[in-house]
Amino acid sequence: MRILALLLLLPLPAFADTCTDSENQAEMNLCAQKNATAADGKLNDAYKDAIDEMKQVDASLPADQRGAEQALRAAQRAWITYRDQTCAAEAFEYQGGSMQPMILSDCLARVSEDRAEELTSMAQGGG
Repeated sequence: MRILALLLLLPLPAFADTCTDSENQAEMNLCAQKNATAADGKLNDAYKDAIDEMKQVDASLPADQRGAEQALRAAQRAWITYRDQTCAAEAFEYQGGSMQPMILSDCLARVSEDRAEELTSMAQGGG
């Protein structure tokens, strides 16, 4: 009973705005998964734009100073590991419970949206 009371005090996750019609945990899990998939799509689009920008940066540099594209690719690979491990840790508290997939998906969506914003800024020449 105490755990339920504590859960009610937690702030609502980001997916709550788009999953308010969900009536049970399975529906909430599915909705959160859809949000994570949508965020991943935005992330992929932003990454492609940022890679294009890094290619342009490389093209403007002497051959011996190029490496922007490679640096971004390496950073993104490292970031994916960070995202996946961070979200696994965040969801671990709910391991074995029906809420665990929702918590994991919500984290993946939130962290991916943040990274998409960073990449969009990079693609626009904002570093």
